[in-house]
Amino acid sequence: LVNQVKFITLVVGFLLWENFCYNRTMIAMETIEKLSKEKLPMITVLAGEDLGQYSQAKEKFLKQIGFDPSDLTYSYFDMSETSYQDAEMDLESLPFFADEKIVIFDNFADITTDKKTFLNNNELKRFEAYLGNPLSSTKLVICASGKLDGKRRLVKLLKRDAQLFEDRKS
Repeated sequence: LVNQVKFITLVVGFLLWENFCYNRTMIAMETIEKLSKEKLPMITVLAGEDLGQYSQAKEKFLKQIGFDPSDLTYSYFDMSETSYQDAEMDLESLPFFADEKIVIFDNFADITTDKKTFLNNNELKRFEAYLGNPLSSTKLVICASGKLDGKRRLVKLLKRDAQLFEDRKS
């Protein structure tokens, strides 16, 4: 009887945990569904450990903000392939064809627990300085697959100042 009670407690605990994780993901997706280009915060971070959930959330997010690579009010940078200097130039320049622009930094591994880094220390400092005083005409979206590294100064700044959508593995 004691073993049966322990087993039932274990199963109920597991089901509650699964429900909690599912609900957290659903809340993030519901929040993403309410977003639009006009309602986008100055800085948004989209991250996730579960690659399937992260990919789904990222796809939904980009659709909600109307991302179109041919639209000149959007700038997209794959940080695994682009130098930070090129991305930084666009991030700090004023928009040409509109009052606002959206800059997307994809594959920004420097904020995750992955051992990959694409920015050197000087570039990280310049990026932190930008985050401290972002252009009011630019909305920044940072996408990173992986767990955010809460020990990093940059992640602490983002958690403080950005709208954060983070899916964690259950």
